[in-house]
Amino acid sequence: AYQHEDAYKCFLACLALAPDCAFAHGMVALCHCPNYNFKGEAYYESTNHPEEEESALAEAGENGKDIATMRRLYPSQQVAARHAWLALQKVGELKQRNKKASRKRRGSSMSMEGNT
Repeated sequence: AYQHEDAYKCFLACLALAPDCAFAHGMVALCHCPNYNFKGEAYYESTNHPEEEESALAEAGENGKDIATMRRLYPSQQVAARHAWLALQKVGELKQRNKKASRKRRGSSMSMEGNT
């Protein structure tokens, strides 16, 4: 409950290895959200810096692979929103992939039943 910044660094490292990990994107977003110790006006006044995020993302390279650069952006409303959106996008992709696999399994089981 108290180590949000350290958790953020760990999930960034996870994303460097697995950029499509929906869970890691969701956890990065959660690390940047208001929490018990940092909430209300203090949070919203000190975490809104879109111009800093843009420069850090440009400096970090493709998908924010330079973890040291991305660590400067803590906490950030923009990072929270971006990773929440990415997590939802990845979950949607997984759902689509699962539907296709399910249809494929059903189709192959029906054709096997027809052969017997």
